Amino acid sequence: MTDLEMTEMIKSLIALKTEGDYWDFKREWHGNNADLLHDIICMSNNQNNRDSYIIIGVENSTWNIVGVPSNGRKSQQNVIDFLKDKKFSGGIRPTIYVQTINIDEKVVDVLIVKNTNKTPYYLTEDYQGVFKANIYTRIRDVNTSKTMTADIDKVEYLWRKRFGLDKSALERLSMYLEEPTEWKYADIAPEFFNDERVNFEIRHHKTYPDFQLELTDVCENISEDMEINYYPPLVGSRFPDKHIGFRQVEIKYHSTVLYRDLLLLFDGGRYTIPFPSRIGIKEELECWFINLETITGKMYRFLDAENINGKFPKNIHFLEFDNKDDLECFKRFAEGKLQAFLDEYNHVLKSRELATDKYDEYRSNCGSIGSQIKSQYLYNWYKTGNKPDICESIEYSIQGISVTHFSYLPNP
Repeated sequence: MTDLEMTEMIKSLIALKTEGDYWDFKREWHGNNADLLHDIICMSNNQNNRDSYIIIGVENSTWNIVGVPSNGRKSQQNVIDFLKDKKFSGGIRPTIYVQTINIDEKVVDVLIVKNTNKTPYYLTEDYQGVFKANIYTRIRDVNTSKTMTADIDKVEYLWRKRFGLDKSALERLSMYLEEPTEWKYADIAPEFFNDERVNFEIRHHKTYPDFQLELTDVCENISEDMEINYYPPLVGSRFPDKHIGFRQVEIKYHSTVLYRDLLLLFDGGRYTIPFPSRIGIKEELECWFINLETITGKMYRFLDAENINGKFPKNIHFLEFDNKDDLECFKRFAEGKLQAFLDEYNHVLKSRELATDKYDEYRSNCGSIGSQIKSQYLYNWYKTGNKPDICESIEYSIQGISVTHFSYLPNP
């Protein structure tokens, strides 16, 4: 969340003149670390299935914005270091961030406790009155007392959240794909045993075997259509082994197909990805991408855990975005930079002595090495905030070196 978005949200919470299930106001940072730990655990186990906020620098009775006192102020690293040696069940600790914003010329710290499916969070060792095995939560503006555990229905909700039992089958699949090691290859009947004694085409979730993943060959006409598409050959040409394969992945819950997609196999099957999506920047530049928040994104991460080609940089082929908002932010950034960048790129390209066909390939904005260089260039600029050197990005590509190996110039 940007500083502007966070500021607007915090201002809206202050305007309510009350505390709630997922937000709390503090005049200053906790002087007692046990109180800080207790607050973080309560917020991490909130019943609203969302991020929660401890807002520091606001009176919790008058709702006046007083600003964070410098005395006793904590940084994000201070809080992370504090949590690091606390004994949490399973060794899984709440994920926190500290974001500083300005409201009415006053500095306000926001301790963000991220929403996860790892609930309930609780200690396995007492810490200064915060007791082991007690499951704390927050109801409206009240935390569970340190000496008590939450009501049974609140605890049950947190366990159901962990295992996704209140989610739809598709939402559960999205969760389960985040843990590739929890999927097991299907056993083969004794008469069909091979050396491994497993079927590498089918696997199911260890805890919830009703979720089954199967790889199958594609029919000939689909394979031919994919070969006509320029994207696979363009990417395949960058690997040592130029052979390109195609498979289909299908995931079912009972007999219902939840997800079906085509997979691309590069470098002799050493590197497998789902087929990326495509966007246009001002209808001038083509970019291939994967949204990591989608099922396709989860499948990409799932497969990537098994890819044995660790030498070739993945994001030379496509761009990775955390979610839809990240993608939209990149589009706005790229649209704002595109024309000036293309002018500079084409000027640099003309200074190179290239054969006509090579020049056309590098100048093209669609289905070419040129479109890959340009989209990756803008992506790296967007992600790092530093402007890459255009000369070096072109030179690296001509020499067959990954275009992800940029050197950077100061951002103008």
